[in-house]
Amino acid sequence: MGYEKIVTLTESCARYVAACGKKRIITTQPVGKVDFSSLGICLSNGTIHFQNEENAVKYIYNRLHKALDLPQEQQFERVIAKRGTTIIGEGDGSHSGCTDAFQSIKGMLERISKEDVPRDLEVYHSHPDMFGKGRTTPLSDPIGGDIHTLSEAKLKKVVAVNSKGEFNSMEITPDCTTEKFLQFQKYYEKIEDEKLISGVLRRYKKLRHERMEYRSKGKEIPKALNEEIDKLEKEFVRIQKEGISEDVAKILHEIYQKADQYGLKYETNFSNLIHYGA
Repeated sequence: MGYEKIVTLTESCARYVAACGKKRIITTQPVGKVDFSSLGICLSNGTIHFQNEENAVKYIYNRLHKALDLPQEQQFERVIAKRGTTIIGEGDGSHSGCTDAFQSIKGMLERISKEDVPRDLEVYHSHPDMFGKGRTTPLSDPIGGDIHTLSEAKLKKVVAVNSKGEFNSMEITPDCTTEKFLQFQKYYEKIEDEKLISGVLRRYKKLRHERMEYRSKGKEIPKALNEEIDKLEKEFVRIQKEGISEDVAKILHEIYQKADQYGLKYETNFSNLIHYGA
């Protein structure tokens, strides 16, 4: 392979170089010993393959950090999907969500509509600051949120990362059945009705779920549905800015700590949550 082919980067390679804080792969300045095992191979289908999972995860965290290393109002949710040692795709969402970005990754919508799909994908995404540096919400709920996507898209694991590089994750174990997940949803609904929910958030979640069903079936989304979701999202963001949601975040964390009873594995080191619900 000649130098011309080395420096002619695919978009995926360019993202990797940027994530490493470099402008190009080849430089005239000495950079010391290079650990080639940490570099990813950019394949023609747009995926990036690493020699081990540790380096694939490091790449993911670097990319997510780029979406959060900004003033709070400019931070956004970036989503990246990984299968083993391979990054299969990524997309950029907004400050308050990444549903469209997630569904734009090749094969994701098909996973929702198919039954016999192996749970071999992990999805990571950034959660912007909401209540101060690194202070943000955990994964969104099992009815229309991140954890619902974990089930519907037959994922192995879903992870949220904050601006401190801390994580919040939910994983489906071999003990989790469809019936157990439905029981977890019912448990969540019970606590939600008792402690949480505003009418705005309930309606917002319901309509987002309806929109996801339209997409999974390949149907056109009604304009009125999108307009109402946009209106409710603005109201939801306003409520979040008033600080109400940090209490909600702590209650969600408490709910998720019961997930092991339903065949799910919840883990986090979010510093604004770990002192609650222990």
